[in-house]
Amino acid sequence: IKIMNTSKKLLIIQIDGLSYNDLLVCMDKNYAPFIKKLISTYSDKYILQSYNPGLPSSTPIVQSAIMYGENKNIAAFRYIDKQKNKKISFAKPLDVNFVESTYYKGKGLLAKNGSSYFNHFSGGAERSYFTMSTLWKQKRFQKIKQSSLLLTFFRNPFRILKVAYLSAFEILIEHGEAIWDNAIAFSLKKKFKNPITFSLIRMNMNVIARELITLGAIIDMKKNTHIIYMNYIGYDEISHHRGPTTKSAYRVVRAIDRNIKRIFLSKKKDYDIFILSDHGHTQSIPFKRIYRQELSEFVNQLAKVSVTVENYLDDKDVAISQMEKDISEISKQNILARLILPRKEKQEKELDKKFTQITIEVSSCLAHIYFMYHKERLDKSQIEARFPEFIEKLVLHPGIGFAIVKHESNLLILTKTGEAIISEKGVVLRAKNKKKLFNEYDIPLNQYPILFKHIAEMATKNFAGDIIIQGSMKNNIMISFADHFGTHGGFGGNQNNAFIISKQNLKTNKMYDAKDLNKFFKKTYKLK
Repeated sequence: IKIMNTSKKLLIIQIDGLSYNDLLVCMDKNYAPFIKKLISTYSDKYILQSYNPGLPSSTPIVQSAIMYGENKNIAAFRYIDKQKNKKISFAKPLDVNFVESTYYKGKGLLAKNGSSYFNHFSGGAERSYFTMSTLWKQKRFQKIKQSSLLLTFFRNPFRILKVAYLSAFEILIEHGEAIWDNAIAFSLKKKFKNPITFSLIRMNMNVIARELITLGAIIDMKKNTHIIYMNYIGYDEISHHRGPTTKSAYRVVRAIDRNIKRIFLSKKKDYDIFILSDHGHTQSIPFKRIYRQELSEFVNQLAKVSVTVENYLDDKDVAISQMEKDISEISKQNILARLILPRKEKQEKELDKKFTQITIEVSSCLAHIYFMYHKERLDKSQIEARFPEFIEKLVLHPGIGFAIVKHESNLLILTKTGEAIISEKGVVLRAKNKKKLFNEYDIPLNQYPILFKHIAEMATKNFAGDIIIQGSMKNNIMISFADHFGTHGGFGGNQNNAFIISKQNLKTNKMYDAKDLNKFFKKTYKLK
């Protein structure tokens, strides 16, 4: 990337998973007072706009669109390359590194004097801090830079006391909420949750990560770094665990809001700041809690063959891997940490399990079903030749909203209320009860044309499943195939309703998806 004009620098602040509507609620209920001031009374008035990030509505897909301008090789948060018998999970740093180094090497938005903080992708940044794609595969100078940030972070005793206090508060809050949740679970005869693991994750995401991100951005602005892309990840994590509209989730927004204020107070005049989200969350309830069986168990009943399922996010592995990395970088003398890290990397390489005839890759409310006995993607007739009426019976389950499958050279969308055959460009070729096709998701008819295009693009991505399904939705609550109370990945509710705040009117109502942001940043800031 060649920067033609260095007079204006760019800082992108991402609040992972916060929808436009939930941001409005946060501003109204005083969970985001600084952002509210920013778009109403701040001296340099900012404009709040909503935008549709596209499908799938998931962080790696949206970030690859913003950083690289395309995402055709990312089918979902988890997917399978059937040709190579290889599973890809964006919860695994080595997998993210593989995707970035294979498909996006050297083409990123941040490639010239850029910094990346807590993102999935580095965007080609020279300095990549706690970013999934470089977590285990860093160059020596990147490790030095990351270590210097940690040393700066822990050099200030007041900062250490602040982090200790906030960490203790997060742990207490999580245990208090867990006691309440488990009391409800006991009354409903449901499974208890152990708060210890998630309280550590919560501490890491909501305190340590947040403070490091803010400190790093402030330091980078002082160093005149041209492009900074930072991602506050706490809200997304709590939303999955507690729900997107809970006080627990909104309290995270309040803390992020305070940190954004710190950044603006340190802002230099030659920086343009954009605050955005990558997707939203829709309130959800896990499939198993309603139907007393896993999705894989239901598919097994239909197909009568062995089925494996991969959950959406291994929170424990991701959080612990980041904490282990932090420990290693703080002290090179920590022998235990040095012993842990190589073993962790080796374990990650060995995590792939043997494939069964049918494998399901779950991304919260969205799931890709792969028939592993055939290397190519199957169409409806090929699936039904081996499993008659499988697809129709799948859709009839009350927890499943629709299924998408190849139909000759086109795509077939099946719901309980209708069906449609669309081209690979999203043009409707034939439809039955088209107006009622997505009734349960409450999609306005005037949004159907863009929705069909997004569905077609999602369903024709490289490595998409033989069948793509999404959880059903009733009374604004969606079924999640993972153990989530806030969901995203598909459409319906707030998950496609992201926001962006900037001084410019971006006319987001004319945007197709997040790839248009890449075009905007390149054109406005003369990036090539």
